Amino acid sequence: MRNLYLFIIGLVLLFSCNNSETRETKEFPRHITLTAQKQQIDQVIKPVNMTIYDDFLIIQNDRIPDSHCFYVYSIETLDFLYSFGSFGESEDEYLAPRISRSVDNEHFAVFDQRTRNINLYNITNESAELVERKNMNEPTKFPLQELSFVNDSVLLYLSVDNKVVSYNLNQESIVDTIQFDTGIESYLGGEYSQSMDFFHFANYGNRIVTGHNFINRITANQSDDRGLFQTNVVSMTKERPNNFNSSLYDNIYQYVYVYASAENVFAQYSGYKFKTLQPFPMNMGKRHFDFLMEVYDWDLKPKVLLEFDNNIMTCVIDEERKRIITWDPLEDLNYLLVYDYDI
Repeated sequence: MRNLYLFIIGLVLLFSCNNSETRETKEFPRHITLTAQKQQIDQVIKPVNMTIYDDFLIIQNDRIPDSHCFYVYSIETLDFLYSFGSFGESEDEYLAPRISRSVDNEHFAVFDQRTRNINLYNITNESAELVERKNMNEPTKFPLQELSFVNDSVLLYLSVDNKVVSYNLNQESIVDTIQFDTGIESYLGGEYSQSMDFFHFANYGNRIVTGHNFINRITANQSDDRGLFQTNVVSMTKERPNNFNSSLYDNIYQYVYVYASAENVFAQYSGYKFKTLQPFPMNMGKRHFDFLMEVYDWDLKPKVLLEFDNNIMTCVIDEERKRIITWDPLEDLNYLLVYDYDI
C-alpha cells in the first residue's frame, strides 16, 4: 500500500512539473500592475455574472436553495441594498435567467431561457419593480449565451453556433448576423469542434467588439439603429492557425471576455493553455485565473496592459469612476475586488 501511495504521489509531481506553464504575452506601450481594494460582502452569493445598471451594481447569483437570483448594490459605495427574483417554475420565477450587460437602456433586463421572456425592471434604491414582460419569439429556441441591447427595440445575443445576432423585439424577427471564419475548421478537418471557434462580445450602444477564445483576434464592428451590421470592420488579427491542436485543452486560451466603454475596449486575456483553467484531475498543476486586461481604443490601437494582484473572473467596467469590479473565482465570495485604473 505504501508503494502504491508513493507511486501516486510521484505521478502527481510528474504531471505537475510537466504542466508548468509560461504565459504568451504581448507588447504594449504601458504596463500597469493594479492592487485591489476589497469590499466585504456579507450575503451568501455564488456569482455567475454582474452588470452595472444606472446607479447600481447587480450581481446574478447561481442557483442556491432559498436564495434570490439578483443582488443589488449601490455602485457609488458598493453597499448592499436588497435582493429580488426567485428560482422556480411559476411565471414570476426563473429557471435559467441571463442578465443583460447593457448600461444605457431604459430598464434592467432579464431573459429567461425557459419561458423566452424578457422581464424589464425599474430599479430604485428600495426595490425592483417589474414594468413590462416581452416574449422573444426567436426562431431557433436555442440557449442564448450573452445578451445586450443596442436600443429599446434591438437586442444582440450570442448564439450557440457562434454568431452575434441582432433581433428586433417589436418585429419579432432576426435582423442581421456576424459570423467569423477563423480557419480552424479548414485546418483541422474532421477533428474540428465548434467550441474551438467560440468568442465573446460586448457593446456600447451600437458599437460592438468581439474577442475569440482560441485565436488572437479582436474585431470592432457597428450596427445602425435597426440592427444592421456594417461590412467594414476593424480587426486586430494575427495569421490563421497553422499549429492548432485537435485537443481543445492543449491550445492557448486567448480572450476570456471583452468589455466595451465609450472610449475603450477591454480584452481579458489568458495566454495559458486551456487545461490550466480546469480542475483536478484534468489539470494536475496550478489553475491560472491571473488574467491580464488588454486595453485598446476603438481603432484597436493598444493603449495599456493591466495586471491584477488576484485571480479574477468576469468584470464590470465602471468608466465613470475609473474602476474595474470583479471577484476571485477560486474562493467563496467574501468580498468584491475593486481596481482603480488611470489610462
